[in-house]
Amino acid sequence: MRLAARETEHSVAISPQSAYCLVRKCVWRIQTKTGEFMQTLPRGIVAGLIATTILSIVMVVKASLGVLPQVNVIAMLATVVSAPMWIGWLAHFVTGAPVWGIIFALIQPYIPGRGPVAKSLTFAVGAWLAMMILLMPATGAGLFGLAIGMSAPITTLVLHLLWGAVFGAAFARL
Repeated sequence: MRLAARETEHSVAISPQSAYCLVRKCVWRIQTKTGEFMQTLPRGIVAGLIATTILSIVMVVKASLGVLPQVNVIAMLATVVSAPMWIGWLAHFVTGAPVWGIIFALIQPYIPGRGPVAKSLTFAVGAWLAMMILLMPATGAGLFGLAIGMSAPITTLVLHLLWGAVFGAAFARL
C-alpha cells in the first residue's frame, strides 16, 4: 500500500485518507489475529488436558509396574516446591493443559512442521529441553537428569513425545 505523502521542509505529511487506510488495515490485522488466537486458545487448553490425562495414565502404569522408578516427574515437581505429591500432580496438570496449551496456541503458526501433530512434536521437544535444563537441576538430578542416569533424559523425551503426539492429534480434531 502506498501512502500519499507530501514532503515539507522538515517532515513528511500523510494525507488523511492514507492515514485512515493505514489505521483501518492495522485494526483489521489485529482483529484477525485476535480472532484466530481466540479460536485456537480453547483448542490448545482442551488438547493439553487430553494429552496430559493420557500421559498421566501412562506414568501411573509405568510406576505401578516398577519401570524406572527413579524417573518420577510428579515427585520431582513436588520436590521443587517442597510440597506433597498432590501438589506435584496439580503442577503437572496446570503445566500440561493451560500453560502449554496457551503457549502452543500463541506460537503454533511459527513452529516448523506441517500440521498440528508435527508442530506439537516439535513443541514437545522444546518443553522437554526446558525440563532438562530447568527442572532437572532444580531437583538435584543434574542437567538433563544425568545424576539419575541415562534413563532420565530418554524416558522423559519419550513421555514428552507421547504428550506431543496426543496433543497434536487432539488439537487437529477439536
